[in-house]
Amino acid sequence: MSTLDPYSDRTPTTRSPAPVATAVAEALSRAERDWIEVAYREARKNLNGPHLAPRFSLLPTMDRSRSSRRPCRALFLPSHRVASLLFTLTFVLCLAALILCLFCPRQRHSFASAVISLLPDMMRDLFAPAGLLPLLLSSPAAATLLYASSYSGAITTLNFTLCANHATQSTLQPISSSGGCAPSPSWLTLDPVNSRLYCTDEGLTTNVGTVSSFTTGPDGVLQQLAKTETISGPVSAVVYGDRGQGLAVAQYGGSSVSWFNISSPAALTAVKSETFNMSAPGPNPSRQDAPHPHEVFLDPKGQFILVPDLGADLVRVFAVDGANLVAVDSLTVAPGSGPRHVEFLVTPEGKTYLYLVSELSSTITAYDVTYRENKTLGFTEVYSGSTYGEGATAPAGASGAEIWISPDGKFLTVSSRNDSAFTISNPDAGSGGVQIPSDSLNSFSINEQTGALTLLQTFPAGGRTPRQFSVNKAGDLVAVGLQSDSRVVMISRDATSGKLVDIIASSKVEGEVTAVIFGE
Repeated sequence: MSTLDPYSDRTPTTRSPAPVATAVAEALSRAERDWIEVAYREARKNLNGPHLAPRFSLLPTMDRSRSSRRPCRALFLPSHRVASLLFTLTFVLCLAALILCLFCPRQRHSFASAVISLLPDMMRDLFAPAGLLPLLLSSPAAATLLYASSYSGAITTLNFTLCANHATQSTLQPISSSGGCAPSPSWLTLDPVNSRLYCTDEGLTTNVGTVSSFTTGPDGVLQQLAKTETISGPVSAVVYGDRGQGLAVAQYGGSSVSWFNISSPAALTAVKSETFNMSAPGPNPSRQDAPHPHEVFLDPKGQFILVPDLGADLVRVFAVDGANLVAVDSLTVAPGSGPRHVEFLVTPEGKTYLYLVSELSSTITAYDVTYRENKTLGFTEVYSGSTYGEGATAPAGASGAEIWISPDGKFLTVSSRNDSAFTISNPDAGSGGVQIPSDSLNSFSINEQTGALTLLQTFPAGGRTPRQFSVNKAGDLVAVGLQSDSRVVMISRDATSGKLVDIIASSKVEGEVTAVIFGE
């Protein structure tokens, strides 16, 4: 067996290629080998000493066309032993990220994040200017970032790494946190084109709400741009208008809708607010004592913003007029149903459907939508059924929450709170398999000709109160925010069949989770 003194210049007595280095060479692509080479050289430049002039190349070890008989020798530096040893250990840890992930490639980002968090300040200062840390965090197999808001006052950035060969070994870990949307973050809206994130603060402990803007980056760290007060109780926001210069906000507690000019990244300029009134409470007086706009949602053509009003049993409609919004004819829904969220579907034949989930009645209603010449929308009801399937009765106390339609237009999923339909093993790491109650995610197939729904599957949400969920662009991952359990879970999804498959990762988040979105 070969022996090697890290502080000696002597040649090892036995020369043979290192098995680990050989395995890495076989597993990595040329681009990945080049990435390691660049990372090493860039970091060494910051040691600023002639004794550390570049004399190491990983490529002879990694390149299958060239054989090196000294794969480990070059990792050790000839002088300044303490600094050299620290550098060597750090580089070995980073290289270990690749070795550990041969069978689960997308784990590298998570491992690199953990390594960076453990580095002494001296070593972080050494690696950061060279660009090694961004290289580690944006390696060819970088994982997926998500953002979660909670009533703790924080927006938490989560790093999800999918183990392709062993999905249940995937991980979901917090890597950053921002308190810029405190005290009561309630909704997150991502503008991926401009790398901006907008957050509404419900203001549960204050008399006003706020809207905040942030820039996003590949490391998941949020940099706050602006924060402005708004009417109390904002719970939803959407970007609209030419080049995304407007931001509409629904204020549940303040019975109003506001809109802002967001053309300047460092400013949120209030344009106008419209407050609604009711002459008398609705059929459910405890929940319908006043108008309660619950969402703002942009139509597929970008011409209208729809506002489900839980208190007034209306879906209010605003026409987009440049940066301004103009109220037009509303959609009246069943009394006492409590409309919450909507979703559009445009079929290949050009039909446009609107799907509405109502919180108080736990129903889904579909409408055939027409665009009228007078710049209003027409609605014709074509389907209505329980969130548990047509003809089914929702459990007592259950309430509909979020609604989503797959990009291919074939499937619809809703979340239902407070039904405790399942008992599952706690998905949190280290929970020991303790059994916990779980609410439901219900999936449907869509008849594109009629708009009707057929129940496809009822699946555990991963815990209690799935207030909101998001699906990635590929349609194969579902992130669920579980308000009562302070948890975010990741569920795998079969995009072809439309069925949810398995809970593959979970993370605790401080405070009641209000929203979770993918950073894409």
